[in-house]
Amino acid sequence: MRSTFIVTSCIKNVPGRGVFSHQERYDMTFATFDSIEKYAPGSKILFADASIEQLPSDWAKKLKDRVDVAIHFNEHPVVQLLSKNGLQSPAEASLMHQVLNYLKIGMFPDVKADRYFKITGRCCLEEGFDLKVYENTDNFVYKKRVPSWMNPNISLLDTRLWSVGSNYLTDAIVMYQNIFPITQKGLDLEHATMMCIPQDKLIEFDRVFAGGRVASDGTWRHD
Repeated sequence: MRSTFIVTSCIKNVPGRGVFSHQERYDMTFATFDSIEKYAPGSKILFADASIEQLPSDWAKKLKDRVDVAIHFNEHPVVQLLSKNGLQSPAEASLMHQVLNYLKIGMFPDVKADRYFKITGRCCLEEGFDLKVYENTDNFVYKKRVPSWMNPNISLLDTRLWSVGSNYLTDAIVMYQNIFPITQKGLDLEHATMMCIPQDKLIEFDRVFAGGRVASDGTWRHD
């Protein structure tokens, strides 16, 4: 199975948002790359960054040299407007919609795959991750839904690591097309994903074997 990891990040984010410096975010992104190479050897990596301004040239070069494709959205008008205003969920929804469209039309043939994984740039694959469990299905795979912190009668899906098969790439594009206006109204990406994902094409795992530090307070999470 050919696999590609879409590593999303916002290395240079709005000042004061989150506990990590730009340098720490940059370093954590390379830790993500390391974990992919360790636990998903042979996979391709597409790096997509929504920084609010252009990265230093030496950072950009090292990132480009480390991955198969690097896309910088610092000049994308929609993603930039959202990122600069600290609107993380609609910014990521817009970025992912664009990246998946690029993949659908074959803009980056070097990273064409049977399954596409999205992983957050501060998140790393962990012991127990196994590409083989994703074979023979095109379904969306997410960590099992959890009760909402807003209302225990509804659920949300964690979006730090998820994946979809190439035959359902169009479904993923439509999902983000529907997610975007919901996040613009103030709902976060996790709740919007639960609302928009095609339920008949969803598989939920107890664990997806990824971990990392939460941007808001630096605490560790293992999914």
